[in-house]
Amino acid sequence: DAPKLIDSIAKKYGVNTSQIVIGNGSDEIIDMVGKAFIRQGDNCVCITPTFSVYKFTTLSNGADFIGVGEGEMKASLDDLAKAINAKTRVAFICNPNNPTGAYYTEAEIRDFLKKVPENVLVFLDEAYSEFATASDYPNMAAALGEYPNLFVNRTFSKIYGLAGLRVGYAMGSVEVIRALWKIK
Repeated sequence: DAPKLIDSIAKKYGVNTSQIVIGNGSDEIIDMVGKAFIRQGDNCVCITPTFSVYKFTTLSNGADFIGVGEGEMKASLDDLAKAINAKTRVAFICNPNNPTGAYYTEAEIRDFLKKVPENVLVFLDEAYSEFATASDYPNMAAALGEYPNLFVNRTFSKIYGLAGLRVGYAMGSVEVIRALWKIK
């Protein structure tokens, strides 16, 4: 359960320990989200190209994957919001994006969050956030209290070169985190 690590993360980001889940890298956290929230006949929307595990998790849980912005350096979050429909369960955003390196500002993400229905989980993957050097790169963990459907995913594996160790963590509402601990 990694209580000491969870306590340190909670202090760093100013969230409650009940808002954090630890995973065997981000892949396990993405898998847990799939198992907890994605069902046969649902769909998930995502900026493309991006990290392939989002699509794999969506399809392996029997849902349709809807990619937006293929071939664009920085796809439109407005287009991503327009792709959401009654069957959408998760909107995946990698920020900064892997492989393009494009990123979204806090204003862009907040504008997107205002357009997303509350029953759609916004999976904001910040696996490469420590490499972002732009002055307007956001800290969206600070917005968790404002958006109950916001889910911020991070990892130690990239910045600390721990690919073999695989330590990921995510922050979200108590309800979302509780559902993920049940899966874990």
